[in-house]
Amino acid sequence: MVALTPAQLRALEETAMNAFQGQLTEHARFCTSAQELQALTSAIAEAVQSVLAMSLRTFNDTTLPQPRIPTELWCRIWEHLPPEDCLTVTHVSHNWREAASEWPQLWTSLNFESTLHNEDCECDEFCAPNAKDRELERCDTCGNLPATELWSNLPLVQQNISRSGGLPLELNINVEGGENADNRGLRALAFSLAHHLSRLHTVDVTTDNMEVIQTTFLSNLRTLPNLRILRIDSGEASEHDLEMNVDLPLLHELYLSGESLRLSHTKFTINAPVLHTLHSVFQCGHDITGLLTGCPAVQDLTLQACAEEELPPFEDTEKAIIRSYITQVRPGRVCLSSVSDPDVAGLLSVFHDPKLLDFSVECSDSEAPAGLADILKDVPDPDELFCQAVDDNLVVSVHGLGGIKRSVQLYDTYIDPDAELFPTNLWDFLVPAATKTLRKLTIHNSIFVDIIKAFPATHIREIVIESGSPDEGESLVELLGDAEPAPEKTFQELERLTLRNADEEEFSIDTDVSILVEQLRKLLNIPEDKKLQFLCIEGIQFVENPQDWDKLAEQTVPVGPTTTDDI
Repeated sequence: MVALTPAQLRALEETAMNAFQGQLTEHARFCTSAQELQALTSAIAEAVQSVLAMSLRTFNDTTLPQPRIPTELWCRIWEHLPPEDCLTVTHVSHNWREAASEWPQLWTSLNFESTLHNEDCECDEFCAPNAKDRELERCDTCGNLPATELWSNLPLVQQNISRSGGLPLELNINVEGGENADNRGLRALAFSLAHHLSRLHTVDVTTDNMEVIQTTFLSNLRTLPNLRILRIDSGEASEHDLEMNVDLPLLHELYLSGESLRLSHTKFTINAPVLHTLHSVFQCGHDITGLLTGCPAVQDLTLQACAEEELPPFEDTEKAIIRSYITQVRPGRVCLSSVSDPDVAGLLSVFHDPKLLDFSVECSDSEAPAGLADILKDVPDPDELFCQAVDDNLVVSVHGLGGIKRSVQLYDTYIDPDAELFPTNLWDFLVPAATKTLRKLTIHNSIFVDIIKAFPATHIREIVIESGSPDEGESLVELLGDAEPAPEKTFQELERLTLRNADEEEFSIDTDVSILVEQLRKLLNIPEDKKLQFLCIEGIQFVENPQDWDKLAEQTVPVGPTTTDDI
């Protein structure tokens, strides 16, 4: 194909007009009325416009840089685009559309979305045919948009299936509509996937009507031989028993979440012999044993309690199954989440094992119930301690040699800065641990001063202070400015001090660098002749005299982008 020059392109209009005049003169003499002449004029004008458009596309396709880059290279670049942008690529040019449509790697993500609601919906006022003439509002009954705005992208999903060749597929389902969610789109989706179930690699379901998903999609699944990841999130949908009877021989990750999601005790059976990661809600011991029976090799186990009231007591058979799993499989990580105070003791008696590598408990409405702090003592030689208190949530995490980790998180815990900071049984553990083998201490700035004052002289060699957003309360500088060190307390072995902004965005503090350093020395009672091996400041910008930091940085060889030696 010969490229058109700009001059040739500009000449097209004149050439086309000459041709137009010739055609008009030749045929006008056969017209018997003004209407026929007008129709002839319009037809020839459309033909000329088509010629001009084709010439312009030819000029663009042969002069822009995209045809000069190999098609395969473009396709490799497009593979890194978000799935929703792959369709946009096909509208750039004919070359791109042809190349993208024939590259199956771009069409393996199937994102099905639907806001349809069924005939039982009572929002007739909003779903009436003339709703398009009104201001669009969401229905008070089902929360959906008017009928003119209800939609499903099933045709796009079907197009992606045809373009994806035989490659593994990632299916994402998002269905809205509450109790009135429509199932027509889901039934059509299930029919379209009937011959492609063996290609599904990932299935991610999000809905506020679990019953519709259950009856139209999940009930049709019997075996997914190549599925690796399965996620089901029912959000705040009404309670519904999840029913599944499916073989998942290669499933690696399973996530079941939702405040009201319940596992059917009689119709929920999953056989996943190689499952590694299991995150699931539970409302009784049978939910847990049902999962562990079908997934015997789980190494990363997270269980979230969702019972509205206190959990029912575990039966002896349920305890035996769980204890057998804990002692024989020895999972690498076990986390009990959203546990209420009355349930802590019962769950710890079943799940707690000192030989577990990583064990954590997250309590809601908690005041550190008895026995909770005992799991922190599983770490025989604590090496690292992490403490954080934000928005009345307290996190204490202890790391030991050999990768042993224990963590306790308390939600809605009353923390009075003028009183004892931690519940007694947690605090009794922290201080003895600090006097032995602890080498690293990480603390959020809101409790930094209290922790430092409470610790005796230790062998700590590294302290990390994590600063949150200034909106959370006093800034780090304000906390340090009012702090007085405990008498005769020194950190003689301290070698490294890091100030880190824990937020994603960098924020500024209005103080001199030298003042901040002096405040830290005063609080930690570091002698003036004692030099820190490293002082690191990450994600914090100094507003006043930032050149002081540059001067300090010039004195020694920096380690990292914002690190200074021997200060």
